[in-house]
Amino acid sequence: MISSSITMSIPFGMGKIIDLVTKGTTKEFLFYVGAGLSTIFIIGAAANFGRIVIMRTAAERIILK
Repeated sequence: MISSSITMSIPFGMGKIIDLVTKGTTKEFLFYVGAGLSTIFIIGAAANFGRIVIMRTAAERIILK
């Protein structure tokens, strides 16, 4: 659920960044927005990795039986 919700929020986040850049906001604010989005994307990548490990483990257990 975490991985999917983060993946679905990417277009929204990129749209907000484009809006901020075109409005001419300060570089400090853009840095914080970029750092926040990077953190969210890292969490999404970790959740996706966890999902893959869980699915692979479940598949191996099914095959072993």
